[in-house]
Amino acid sequence: LIFAWCIYDSHVKGYVVSGGLKFLIAFVALVGVPVYLVKTRGWLKAARIGFGLPVFVAATLLYQTGRHAVYWFSLGSEHFQGQS
Repeated sequence: LIFAWCIYDSHVKGYVVSGGLKFLIAFVALVGVPVYLVKTRGWLKAARIGFGLPVFVAATLLYQTGRHAVYWFSLGSEHFQGQS
């Protein structure tokens, strides 16, 4: 999916992706995608994307953890009595 987005984005931006970069994007995405972003957007925009994505993932994980904690605490101790 990431590879398909990079190829689509390169067509939209008019950037020709080399064979080596396609390999990096497809098989070593942690290296290839940042390289692609720097080449197509420059350092500043790539850094913004690189910072924004982990913040989004962290916020989502925090939200989900809180949701589950509220659910489990709302069950109360009565729910777990007699389940030894």
